[in-house]
Amino acid sequence: MNPYFQQCCLMIFVRKTPNDLTIQHQELAKIIAGFPIHVQLFYEDLNAKADAITSLSEERILLKSASPYQQLTDAFHQAFEKGFRKVVMLESEVAGLLPKHLEEAFFSLKILEFSLGPRKNGGLYLLGMKQYEPLLFQDQLNNPELLSKTLIRNMGVLKMALYKLPFSEN
Repeated sequence: MNPYFQQCCLMIFVRKTPNDLTIQHQELAKIIAGFPIHVQLFYEDLNAKADAITSLSEERILLKSASPYQQLTDAFHQAFEKGFRKVVMLESEVAGLLPKHLEEAFFSLKILEFSLGPRKNGGLYLLGMKQYEPLLFQDQLNNPELLSKTLIRNMGVLKMALYKLPFSEN
């Protein structure tokens, strides 16, 4: 096992009912299985039916905050409190994800502070950090379509570098 991945954590946010995403989750499970990293699943409903990605995770965590922005903040804070050094959040319903996208997200954190996978609608499907930066989340957003633009702006204000992954359609 590559020692770099021993301190890495992949947080997968499952925001839709897994019954609707079985094929996407099967594809995601194949990708994740190739990475020797700690996997946490964050659910809006812990009673959701188990599926392909559930079997790959060490933890299932209930998203308690109503705000997706606050959920993201809390999840990153908790992961760094547990001692992880590189943390990547991934939305479970991203189409077209390739293993190289996860590799790029984690390996870019060797030299840069952040990695970001934007959606065409202004949201994001991936966010990686090598340290928890609460000022990044200083703006409380109610509109997920502004999330990637707001985070990129805050990264610039903090004078921190990011690696930008390809856009996702969904």
